[in-house]
Amino acid sequence: MTSESSSEKKQATSQELKALIIAIVFLVGISVNLMLSISLGIRTGEWQQFARVGVILIFGGMTVVALTRIRRGRVESGIWLIISGILFALLGTEFFMVGFGPILALLELLLAGGVAFLVLPKDRVRGAFVFIIGSAILTFGLEFIPLNYRILAPQDITKALPIIAGLVVAAMIALFLRQIGHGSIRVKLLFAVFIILGFVVFFQTGVNLRLSRELSERAERDHLLFLYQGYSDFVDTQTTASAALSLSYADRDDIKELYLARDRDALLELLTPIFETLKNELSIRHLYIENPDGTVFVRIHNPEKHSDDVTYRYTAAAALNSKETVAGVEVGPGRIGIRSVSPLWDEGSFIGMVEVGLDYDQAFVDDFKERTNADYNLWITYEAAELPGLTPSDDTPLAPTEKVFHYASSSENLISFPISVETYDRILETGEPEILFISIEDEALAVLIAPMLAYPERVIGVIEIVQSRTETLEAINQNRRSILIPASLLTLIGLLVLVIVFNQVVLRPVGHMASVAEKQIAGDLSSRVKMLPPDEIGYLGKTLNSLSEQLDVNRKDQEKIIAERTKSLEERSAYLESSAEVSRAIASITNADELIKQVVRLIKERFDLYYVGLFIADQEHEWAILQAGTGEAGRIMLERKHRLKIGEGMIGWCVKNAQSRIALDVGEDAVRFNNPVLPETHSEGALPLRSRGRVLGALTIQSTETAAFTPEIITTLQTMADQVAIALDNAELLAQSEAALSAERKAYGQLSQAEWLALLHRQNIPRYVSDAPGHVHTIHDEPGVDLTHSLQKVIHLEDKGFSALIPIKVRGHIIGGVKLRKEEEAGVWTKQQLELAEILAEQVSIALENARLFDQSQRRAAQDRVIRESTARIRETLDIESVLKTAAQELHKILGRVETEVWIDAE
Repeated sequence: MTSESSSEKKQATSQELKALIIAIVFLVGISVNLMLSISLGIRTGEWQQFARVGVILIFGGMTVVALTRIRRGRVESGIWLIISGILFALLGTEFFMVGFGPILALLELLLAGGVAFLVLPKDRVRGAFVFIIGSAILTFGLEFIPLNYRILAPQDITKALPIIAGLVVAAMIALFLRQIGHGSIRVKLLFAVFIILGFVVFFQTGVNLRLSRELSERAERDHLLFLYQGYSDFVDTQTTASAALSLSYADRDDIKELYLARDRDALLELLTPIFETLKNELSIRHLYIENPDGTVFVRIHNPEKHSDDVTYRYTAAAALNSKETVAGVEVGPGRIGIRSVSPLWDEGSFIGMVEVGLDYDQAFVDDFKERTNADYNLWITYEAAELPGLTPSDDTPLAPTEKVFHYASSSENLISFPISVETYDRILETGEPEILFISIEDEALAVLIAPMLAYPERVIGVIEIVQSRTETLEAINQNRRSILIPASLLTLIGLLVLVIVFNQVVLRPVGHMASVAEKQIAGDLSSRVKMLPPDEIGYLGKTLNSLSEQLDVNRKDQEKIIAERTKSLEERSAYLESSAEVSRAIASITNADELIKQVVRLIKERFDLYYVGLFIADQEHEWAILQAGTGEAGRIMLERKHRLKIGEGMIGWCVKNAQSRIALDVGEDAVRFNNPVLPETHSEGALPLRSRGRVLGALTIQSTETAAFTPEIITTLQTMADQVAIALDNAELLAQSEAALSAERKAYGQLSQAEWLALLHRQNIPRYVSDAPGHVHTIHDEPGVDLTHSLQKVIHLEDKGFSALIPIKVRGHIIGGVKLRKEEEAGVWTKQQLELAEILAEQVSIALENARLFDQSQRRAAQDRVIRESTARIRETLDIESVLKTAAQELHKILGRVETEVWIDAE
């Protein structure tokens, strides 16, 4: 199989894999979309939603057929089915819903266009894009055709679709970026321009859409705040009206006369007709005449009940205390009202109060709904209702928070809003209104929740002002369409113009330069760029022409540089090889003198030098003494015991300053020592021998050439000098360690030998002989002279090899021996037998030394015990004469037959 057919097979496999992945991804997306559409259709009951479900099912069927074809190898027909299904599904959605035609058209271009670009052969992509663009234009145009049966796109879909479109755009851009790397510069430039242009246009479009939505929502908020302000102003107006009524009653003399006469019936007869009239005209619900102590004298609206105290109400208590008119919202035992309490005065004396209450309940909110076309819901706190005794009705709706109960509502079916309890509690606590946008049963609502205030500025509950957002959302959708349409058209027009401009201004000149470059690569350096416009591309063409003219010169220069670098690398390799050889010599030679001679010889030979010498500083660090030198000059200077004072000359300066010193031309170095035995030196260097923070000496290198030492050579030689210094330092330390160890061993061996001599003088230790299995006997006489003289440091054979004398040594000193004798028929001693006997003798020596040490420790312990006992007996008495007597006795006992005298003398 050829490489070309293998490549085609791999490409076909890759295309089939891409097609399978695309089909599977679309099937998953179709399944999710189908479930959501069925759920939406069941929830709304709209036939358009079920029609859309049918469209999605058809798209799913087409995708399943496409997947089957792809698995059978018919990739192109399967992809065409998927593209057709995408266009059918999105176009079908626009037939039944209105509200996001531009986004659907964009999705058609991205999804269907992306599938075609990724999988279809290049010669079929152009036809596919013509088909896709035509379908997108049709979808875009349907948005503006009035089809009355279409429904407005649900709010959740309208919100989610731009997000989905954004994700699709991001995914397609990522796929295009991966695929476009193999495309031409034309495709890359156009794609980059499309991305930039699309980003700018759609970013600005997004900003405009967001601004439009924010303006619409701000208008909604302002309107709700306006309604709340209207509600507050109306309450203030009613409060003023009630104050005017109470004052008008309080100024009537007939009411004062009847009250002073305590004629309750006459007051009822006078005020009842007026109360009934005002009840119908001004919604008055309460009219009181109250005593100076705050008890009720007469209730016009409820004559049977009187004499009860009403100062639990804030308005009544404040008016009684200030003797002035007080008005405001007040919670009563049966309802909430706008109450006003005015004092009754008679000739400057406070005689009572008049209280008027206006309606603030169901009729109030119904009237407001009629005026504003918004719903009003009133909720009262249990805390505010507790003192007056106001209780919720039996069929009260579910409260948004357990702190309140329902009081009145303009809505026939009061429903619970999806608003958190914390929101209501926060408003009750802070007294600040809040506006929220919610959705209930596919209906979008704007809700203002504000505190309901009572006299004196008490929060007694919350008021909900609810308004539908249908008109606002319709305006937002209309604005979206009016913004997206120009943006899409501008994007397409801009892309078309940029394609033409790029093709003429950029792509054609660049293509010409590319063809010229290919000819030059092939070897035709006479080829030149002829299309040279007066811009950056023309400058690039001129640069390319100049480049071709300089190419041959540069090629020769590069060859020269390569040759020089090759030579430099060869030299560096030789330096490294020489350094390795010197390192091996340093590692293998332990004798310092031999090491120094080998190092100078190797350095001279490997670096082709005139002379190499090595100096070592003396103990006083005053002179650097030559230890090794190469050639005849080195021999002469060694015979003369050549030395240089430290601090003078290059070597002396190097040792003193612990730094290398190089003279590339010896005539220019002022501190150099002019050596007559080295007349041909033109370059010289001194390298310090450094080890463990000190300078041991210096290495001198000399050449007959000027400027012979490069930085690489100096670095390599300095490394070698440091290695030599470390080796010399280590050799010195090793010699010192060995000398110290030898002295220690010798001292300990002499001490051990003295101890053995003392032991043998104290004890007569016999010799032990074993000449039969299980039988050992002793010999107490001294060994013969021949046996004693025959013991040596190593095994010694006698009697023609049948007797072996093996020394028993402790710390290198012979303290005894082992004699082994064999019969002649048993043969001479073998090497293995002698090695075994020597090992046993060594173990015997170790055991004997341990036994001696144990005996010595036991004797010292016995001496310590005797001294302790004698000391104890001396201390048993406090009498001076007894102490001296006991001391003399004990010393005589311890020391043996020694006359002992103990005394004391005052002088």
